[in-house]
Amino acid sequence: MDAGQPEEAKQSLDTLLNKATAYQMKTFRLDAYALLAKWHQHRLDWKTANEYLNKKLQLSDTIMSDEMKEKTTMMETRFKVAGKDREIGSLQKEKEIQQLQLRQKSILNYFLIGGAAALLAISSLSYRNYRNRQKLQQAKIDELETEKQLTATEAVLKGEEQERSRLAKDLHDGLGECSAASNTR
Repeated sequence: MDAGQPEEAKQSLDTLLNKATAYQMKTFRLDAYALLAKWHQHRLDWKTANEYLNKKLQLSDTIMSDEMKEKTTMMETRFKVAGKDREIGSLQKEKEIQQLQLRQKSILNYFLIGGAAALLAISSLSYRNYRNRQKLQQAKIDELETEKQLTATEAVLKGEEQERSRLAKDLHDGLGECSAASNTR
């Protein structure tokens, strides 16, 4: 158009519009509508220029609407992703807390098992000590009974010996008296 070849410009614009429509290139179609409206204004065809301007406005609105939808969708996706990230973080914290609680419980269990084993060992040693003391007391009792029996036996033997001595003395004295009586006779 600036070169003074309006028919060739119209053909180029029609080609641009057809290819932009065929390949669904909205921005090129928008440019084609604007340029076609300008071309028709130069030709003083106000009605057709107005139609192309309306098409341009509608397409522009559609493009803006699509961009808004895309941005909205993108923001929703980001919001959902952020929410999921928070949820994942929360779940990870809960998992860590559960692992710490399990570790704490296992440590407590180890202490309880160790304490029970120590208590069992102490009880076993105490019982063994008690049994040894009982055996020792029984041995002392047996020793005292044996000593008592020995003392009793010694007392019996001593008594028998004393009785023998007394009998021997009585016999000796009796014989001495008998012999004195026989001598005196």
